[in-house]
Amino acid sequence: MTLVILMVFVIMALATAALISRQFNQIVGQEQEEQAFQISEAGVSYALWLLDNGLVDYKNPQGITDYEVIDETKNPKEVLGTFDLTFETISFVEPQGPATLKVKSVGEDAVLTKRKQTIEAVLRSEADAEEPEDKLEIWRVIEWDHKPYYEEQQ
Repeated sequence: MTLVILMVFVIMALATAALISRQFNQIVGQEQEEQAFQISEAGVSYALWLLDNGLVDYKNPQGITDYEVIDETKNPKEVLGTFDLTFETISFVEPQGPATLKVKSVGEDAVLTKRKQTIEAVLRSEADAEEPEDKLEIWRVIEWDHKPYYEEQQ
């Protein structure tokens, strides 16, 4: 009788340990997915900054690959992940007219590299009404699409 009770406790302890381990792995995976999403979102923000400052030729845009996102608060600095940006011109009105671009940002966490997050955003330029003589353009997000991506783990 004592042996049966002992076996029941051992089985319960093993089941509890397996449950705790699985929960821990799920939480870590969710945190890494969230970080990959935030890195991808940083890629879209970086694209907006590049366009607002005229650093991207939207008539013939070039992509950016493996841009590192670094945590500057840690010593030594830690790479959190990378993002890739691709630009596609949807419409453009000559010579300084409004333009519409599709930006695809793929964020990848530095720890779990098989979990990537993709954001596709459509951006449109608008002339700055306050400064028409400078022909400043402000880019705005008009569409936003989030696509999680999972590679099959080997």
